[in-house]
Amino acid sequence: MIEDELEFTSKWLTTHVSDHSAVHHRNKVVGRKLELLEEESQVRFMDELSLKSCQLIQQYPGHEALWLHKYHLISTLGAHFDGQSDLHEMVDQGLGEIEEDVVARVEGEEDLEEIMEGLISVTISPSSDPPSIPSILKRELQFARLCISDDGSWEFGKQQVFGLRSLYSILISFHTLDLADKVGQIQSISGLPPPINQGLELFIQSLL
Repeated sequence: MIEDELEFTSKWLTTHVSDHSAVHHRNKVVGRKLELLEEESQVRFMDELSLKSCQLIQQYPGHEALWLHKYHLISTLGAHFDGQSDLHEMVDQGLGEIEEDVVARVEGEEDLEEIMEGLISVTISPSSDPPSIPSILKRELQFARLCISDDGSWEFGKQQVFGLRSLYSILISFHTLDLADKVGQIQSISGLPPPINQGLELFIQSLL
C-alpha cells in the first residue's frame, strides 16, 4: 500500500511540478515510509529521495513546490542527525565554497562554467559510495551551490533565492545556525534586493 502511494505521488509530482497538494501528500507518505524502515534502510531511502529531488529541480527549475519538497527532505534528514561533529565542519566548508563562487561570479574574476558542469554531474548522478547522512548533506550543499552560482541556468533568479532558502533549511535542520552570518554574506554579495531578503527572514522564522 505504502509503496503504491510512493509511486503515485512520485508520478503526480513529476507531472504536476507546481502542485502544492502533490508535495503535501508526498511528504506525508515519505514520513510514513520512514517509520516502517530500519535505520540503514532509512538512510538509503533518503538518499534516493534527495537524488530524485535534485534531478527534478534541475529538469524543472524555478518551481516553488519542488523546492518545498526539498526543504521537507532536508528537515527530515536533520531529524536523523546523530551528532556527528564533522557535519558542522562540512556545512562551514560548503558555505565557504559557495561564497568563493559568488564573489568570482560578481567580480568576473573566474569562469565558473567548468565548476558548474561538475556540480551538475555530482548532484544528479547516483553516488558509487554507500549512502550516509554526511554524503546526502554534501549533495544538498553542492546542489545549493549550483543553484546560487550558475547564472547561466534557466530561471536563475528564482533558483538563486530557493537555493539560499535551502541553505537556511540546512542550518536549522543540522543545528548550525551559528553559521547564519555566512549565508547572510552570500546573500549580500549576490545583490538580492530587500524584498527578497525580507522574504528569507520570514522563511527562517517559519522554520524555527
